[in-house]
Amino acid sequence: MKNFLRSKFLSSGLSFSIFVYSILLTLLFCSVSCGVLKTNADDSIVGTTGNLARTENVPTENSPNTSAENKTQITAKTVVGTYKFETYKNGKEGNINSLEVENKGGKLHVYFSATFLYQANGAETFHEASGGGSAVLRGNKATAEIIEEGGGEEKPCRVNITFAANQATVKTADDCYFNVSIDGVYKKQAAKTKPRKPASNNSVRAIQFAELRDFINDFDKHRPGERFVIYNVPANKIARNTRADENGNQSYKGLFYLEAPEDDEEGSAGFITSAQLVKSLNANAGIEPKTLSVTAVLVQSDGKFDVYRVAFVTKIEGLDETGETIWTATGAEPAKLKFQH
Repeated sequence: MKNFLRSKFLSSGLSFSIFVYSILLTLLFCSVSCGVLKTNADDSIVGTTGNLARTENVPTENSPNTSAENKTQITAKTVVGTYKFETYKNGKEGNINSLEVENKGGKLHVYFSATFLYQANGAETFHEASGGGSAVLRGNKATAEIIEEGGGEEKPCRVNITFAANQATVKTADDCYFNVSIDGVYKKQAAKTKPRKPASNNSVRAIQFAELRDFINDFDKHRPGERFVIYNVPANKIARNTRADENGNQSYKGLFYLEAPEDDEEGSAGFITSAQLVKSLNANAGIEPKTLSVTAVLVQSDGKFDVYRVAFVTKIEGLDETGETIWTATGAEPAKLKFQH
């Protein structure tokens, strides 16, 4: 009986211990599980926060996504400005073109100024054209009807202009006969940039020697101070030099005439220059050129009863048979543009 009770007691104690251990294991499992869940939840939050900190342009309440707002919207107002297309490099051929876009009461007006510069007989010369007209803007594309200035009765030139951020792509119709090509990708200039003057005002005009007299005596088109290059000048047209002030005219003091030989039936060209150029010219006296390229400034001499013009020479280049420069003589610029005789 005693052994039976002892067995019962031990059995009951063992069951109780197993019960207590079960409870403890359950509590331990719950504690670990909750901790893991909390850690994962915290990691998730930290991870999300970290992603937000590293991600750019993520919309928030204080910093909304403005990428759509910042995208350039093409309107008649935003395309207004000055655009440039330039491929010209010094000494080589190329274009210097400009496009002006104006907004007049919601309607666009465009104006092109185009210059193509190239070399001819060792001197730089150019073709130019300009014209304008109204344009209709639809989306980012404008269709314009351009009338070339001085183009006579030619029909308007149809031009398509595609605007993008800070540029305008210009394409003329196949039947457009503008004197100088205006096709190209034009870059918009900063608002503070002043428009470039037409190339005819800041480029050196080139003329044939045979055209010199008509050129300098065209009082309507040409003014004192205009610079030009005369090419195909016969070498003997500067065969001698004489003082321009030899008759006592103080207006010409220190200046020299460059003249042809006395037996030249066509006479002298009407060149006047500085003492510096004569000195430079004499230094090359032993090298005979085939032709000359003469850079000059148009000056005027006013008398009591008459007015005449001459070419004030600032540079002379001696050219061989192939048009290559074999020597160069340079001198001073004119101290004034109008003299008295």
